[in-house]
Amino acid sequence: DVAIEKGMVPPNSSIGFTGRAAISGRKPEYILAGITDRNLYEKPNDHLVFVDDGLARGAALMGRCMNSLGKPKAPLGGVRGGGCIMSRRIKIGK
Repeated sequence: DVAIEKGMVPPNSSIGFTGRAAISGRKPEYILAGITDRNLYEKPNDHLVFVDDGLARGAALMGRCMNSLGKPKAPLGGVRGGGCIMSRRIKIGK
């Protein structure tokens, strides 16, 4: 809620929930209802990801394109519609 109020959640971001604690029972339903109530997204289902083991899936993603999450103008990650920013990060690091 604080991040939303401060304008830190871009409209094209996605939110991921990982682990048994987040995906068991009716929790995904409750999470979806909470996000829908806040009108954060026009189509919340297009922006939510529920994953059984985030560490393993995250490692696989990073193996494909290290540090590719995010875009230059929104570097926090989970942002859709942009290319890999690894080359820019390498350039900045040099």
